[in-house]
Amino acid sequence: MRSLIRLLRSGILSVPVFFSPGLSAQEPAERAARADAILLEQVSDFLEYFIDAQKTPAQQAALFASDAQYYEHGKAGKAAIIRDIEYFARRWPNRNYRLKAIHYITPDPALGKVFVSYEIDYRVVNDSRNASGKAFYGAVIADLDSSPKVEWIKERISR
Repeated sequence: MRSLIRLLRSGILSVPVFFSPGLSAQEPAERAARADAILLEQVSDFLEYFIDAQKTPAQQAALFASDAQYYEHGKAGKAAIIRDIEYFARRWPNRNYRLKAIHYITPDPALGKVFVSYEIDYRVVNDSRNASGKAFYGAVIADLDSSPKVEWIKERISR
């Protein structure tokens, strides 16, 4: 979508605009840019909430679809996701995550889903150890406008 807007703004690509009083030729590109900004804000807001470590395992699991492709586990139901989050919370009782960047968002309006690539900074601590670094994620989020659920997620950790 962003490349389309760039092509429109550069004049390389033009979109026919039918005459309508008060409608400028810039409005289609401006509407697209506004739509991109709204989508970025929705995704950013969801990800900020999604990575908040203060949620209970049940609250975190509620953000996943019932048959989500869950990291390296493959298809996982809510009970399996809760168990995994509980295990991680016991292993690392003090966790802090910060959304560092959203690298790209690819919407699929026909299916009501978006693919998002994002990066977080993390720090996790227990009584005897700590770890920090960056983690990179790819996720498919459905129903972003109403009740967002992660349907697919993968990660790559960099220390």
